[in-house]
Amino acid sequence: MNKTMKKSLLFMFFLMLFFTLYQIVDTYALFESNKNYEVTKDIAKWIIKVNGNDVTKTDSFVVEQINYDDSEYVIKGKIAPSLKGYFDIVIDAKEAEVSSLYNIVFDFTNLSSSLKISSIEELTYSGVILLSDDNKIHTIRVTLFWENNEDNNEQDSLIGTENKVINIPISVNILQYLGEELSIYTG
Repeated sequence: MNKTMKKSLLFMFFLMLFFTLYQIVDTYALFESNKNYEVTKDIAKWIIKVNGNDVTKTDSFVVEQINYDDSEYVIKGKIAPSLKGYFDIVIDAKEAEVSSLYNIVFDFTNLSSSLKISSIEELTYSGVILLSDDNKIHTIRVTLFWENNEDNNEQDSLIGTENKVINIPISVNILQYLGEELSIYTG
């Protein structure tokens, strides 16, 4: 074997060694780049309560406390013609770690024509509770008034003799607020 041939073989040996090492490194890098890693991040809490009920755990609530004006002519805690009362819808986002948008819709279709809602002019109320707000509790007060209209005496008597309860379906929808513009009434 001559000297040139030895150099050529030696050169080819180192060239093959280089390619072999390159393939091993490339394969190892590919293996490492496909490795799975676990990323742990805290997720913001979504705890919002309506009248003390967590909206993530229930889809309904009942307003059981209606406060009526005192009258020496009507038993305490009852409503009759010429009296007023109110109830509150309390939206509590103190434990939420996101800004919230709420939308409240009242359905007064089954309310007696004698009973009037005196403090709500719109049927839909919306509001935003921002994460940066100091007050994360919004209260919507609904005031009822039983109108004493002589033309409604028969209906008023029927309401009183049937021992009815006031039934006003209320829908409260709560979403995460992301800064979108509100196009509905905010009160």
